[in-house]
Amino acid sequence: MKLTQYIIDLITAMNWLDIVLIGSALTSWLAISLTLFCMHRTRYQFRLLQKLYRGLEHELQVVNSASMGMGRRLIDVERKLSSTLSLQLPTEKQSVDQLSYSHAAQLFRSGVQAEEVARSCGLSRAETSLIAMIQQSKNQSVAKNQSVVKNQSVAA
Repeated sequence: MKLTQYIIDLITAMNWLDIVLIGSALTSWLAISLTLFCMHRTRYQFRLLQKLYRGLEHELQVVNSASMGMGRRLIDVERKLSSTLSLQLPTEKQSVDQLSYSHAAQLFRSGVQAEEVARSCGLSRAETSLIAMIQQSKNQSVAKNQSVVKNQSVAA
């Protein structure tokens, strides 16, 4: 009770300029305290953000190096695929061509006409006529060989 009475007596004895001065000092002290607290929190958050940034930067480097490695591996696989395809395509074309030529020769041996052979085998007229000539030549050479063998066996 004595303390409150003392404070009241002190305040009544002061003039308004002294009260404003004390209020300003208290407000300044409060502002400085709040500023220091905010600076401390800002530094703490800045350090925390730096740690997060370094972690993200490291993760980005890891992902980047992994994607570069995968890119190199993908390029190697594409090269291997390209070389395999370049080797495979001529082989497939040769086997398809050989199959059509063999089929055409078989058709000629069975007596099918050149135009029908060209249509069924997908060959040009020049190719079918060449195959026909080869077949005729083979047939003539087989016939000659048979007649020579026949003459030799008759002579013996």
